[in-house]
Amino acid sequence: MSKYAIRVDRFRCIGCYACVVACSSWHKDSLERIKIVDVVEGSYPDLTRWIYPVVCVHCEDAPCVKACPESAIRIRKDGIIWIDELRCIGCGECLNSCEYDTIFLNEDTGRAYKCDMCMYRIDEGRRPICVDVCPTDAIIFYKRD
Repeated sequence: MSKYAIRVDRFRCIGCYACVVACSSWHKDSLERIKIVDVVEGSYPDLTRWIYPVVCVHCEDAPCVKACPESAIRIRKDGIIWIDELRCIGCGECLNSCEYDTIFLNEDTGRAYKCDMCMYRIDEGRRPICVDVCPTDAIIFYKRD
């Protein structure tokens, strides 16, 4: 089975935050599963500013899965990595293991959460919501093969 992945082309991103708003709206909560990076390169007067999203890339050899002591982080056959909130104990081991810093702790529930690639949309044959709303096609959804 083909495995899905997401990547971001920071050169296309215009920093509009449409992906963040759409993600929260789709998941019907105020949790941000997308980290926005704001980077300034160079120094005045020759500087460049980049504002772009960083999302879980759903690693093939995901360290967060190995780090979770409760097996709450799971990988589907299609490569989507998701967190079973009922199994999560909020220990934070997954947060420490993610090199992209895209796993977060819900302060209200004490449980970890992350991008689940809108897996229910994918099950319906649709793309993740952040991909659909991006006006510049900066968020790219693809099959690894």
